[in-house]
Amino acid sequence: MTAAGPIVLRTAAIFLLACLSAPPALVAEGLSQELVRTGLFNISLTSVEILGESGAQLNSQLLAVDKPIEWQVYVPESYKAEEPAGAMVFVSASNSGGIPRSWKEVMDAHNLIWISANDAGNKYPVAERMMKAILAPQVLARNYVLNPERVYISGFSGGGKTATKVASAKPGLFKGAVYMAGSVSWDGGVPEQFGLIKKNRHVFLVGARDFALRSVRRVYRDYKTAGVENVELIIILNYEHRLPPAHHVERAIAYLDSKSS
Repeated sequence: MTAAGPIVLRTAAIFLLACLSAPPALVAEGLSQELVRTGLFNISLTSVEILGESGAQLNSQLLAVDKPIEWQVYVPESYKAEEPAGAMVFVSASNSGGIPRSWKEVMDAHNLIWISANDAGNKYPVAERMMKAILAPQVLARNYVLNPERVYISGFSGGGKTATKVASAKPGLFKGAVYMAGSVSWDGGVPEQFGLIKKNRHVFLVGARDFALRSVRRVYRDYKTAGVENVELIIILNYEHRLPPAHHVERAIAYLDSKSS
């Protein structure tokens, strides 16, 4: 991250801290079930539509005020407002926010809504990718009732590295995280919100033949050494740098969900 990066993120976070502090479930209360869309589709909104004029202007260094941001969304057919869903916000390494086909069944089984921004791959600035991920739960909460205790962040490769930054920046919003084949330790030591980070659950998921294995193990050890007890390392045997199979994703989500059991 460049020297100017933390300054931009800190400025943007001033507004986001206020607008995202309320439980997302409150935003969509009373929504008619007939208006709710399920299945796979895209949502396109400008920052003005999400944050309002003043909020969009405050964050204009990261996101153009009038440029639509597009997310790919998958909502299980079984979604019911009276049974608030969790949210899996995913930071892709590519420019597509599409969900792998085999992962849909995992979302179905765990009552999770998938959301991932398009045009947020590794070639985009980290601060922009973080902002799109941070906005994602609010995008969903416009139309869906979410369980604020099951809003999770994840990502693969460079997206996994971005996800670790998001989880550290917004531990009150994201209550669990799955870092797939990519992660980074905290810049400048333990963050100010470390108490919240310790309360959340974190899964590091990587292949035994993945070139990222060594760095992922190092970050996992950093978390353990710092006193984060709710942390899990899953190493997939004979697996290289690829998106993990669905059953390993399900194992990771089951660990996140065990927080409330």
